[in-house]
Amino acid sequence: MKTKFIIIPIIFLLSVCSLSAQPWTVSSNNYEFSMNIIGAVSINDNVLNQQNSFIGAFVNNNCVGVTSPVEYNSSYNLFYLTIYSNQSSGEVVTFKYVDESEIETSISNEVMFASDSYIGTAENPFLWMDVANYNSTDIFDYSFPEQTTDAVINCESKTVSISIGANADINLLIADFTLAPGAKAYVNDIEQESGLSENNFSSVVTYEIIGADNTTVNWEVTVTKDNSEVSDELLNDINIFPNPVQTTLNIENNIFDEIEILNMEGKCVLENNLQDVKKVKIDVSQLSGGLYFVKLSNNSQTIIKKIVIE
Repeated sequence: MKTKFIIIPIIFLLSVCSLSAQPWTVSSNNYEFSMNIIGAVSINDNVLNQQNSFIGAFVNNNCVGVTSPVEYNSSYNLFYLTIYSNQSSGEVVTFKYVDESEIETSISNEVMFASDSYIGTAENPFLWMDVANYNSTDIFDYSFPEQTTDAVINCESKTVSISIGANADINLLIADFTLAPGAKAYVNDIEQESGLSENNFSSVVTYEIIGADNTTVNWEVTVTKDNSEVSDELLNDINIFPNPVQTTLNIENNIFDEIEILNMEGKCVLENNLQDVKKVKIDVSQLSGGLYFVKLSNNSQTIIKKIVIE
């Protein structure tokens, strides 16, 4: 009987320890260079919060970095990962994730190693995903303070179209933008900073986007002046709610007689066919969640408003 009482707690202790055991090892002393990523893990479109989990970095199936999450804002969803290499650049880094149940998941993202580089912040972390739902060179969001319509971003043609007010200076505009995690943007070989970099948009501006995996894609941004700009007084008569929306979108306006819902590619996915569009209820429940645009127009004017469907 004494033997049984001794064995049971030992087995229990081993099983508990195995849940938090690091699945991979790496010795930093074996490497000359390093880079860092601050990121979170998204599995099945859910950002995970598991203290006893690990993210590992690999080159040719050799572990070159591993870490568990740190506590941040009372959650365990941020990983501070250091990746090692004996080459200053050029190695393709892949990732694996192990949850607290010891289930291993391959990550879709890849990163090109670059010594002393940093990807992600605590406020804007890199996102490791099981299934990629974006390209490493995508532009997620793009705007100007002077805009009269939300930007139409086409990820297939790699274009951004946006209108600004008639009195805005098109020769000197500063764009706010969000790129895919770890990506960088350049115009004429000058790295662009969201909310800071100035450019002349009197003609098409080409952005060179370099992804975290070193893929390079050119995007073209076209800015036009809206000479039929709607006055602030009239805009106050337009009410679109709720936003974000789950099932029914309400639109109240006294200006426009045509209403369309556009997707991220600028394609119409819903339109209003009623004669009276002053007060409209549009069922958006059949649309998948994400960013959309409400286009309101009449014979002389058009505005586009951004909405989010949950």
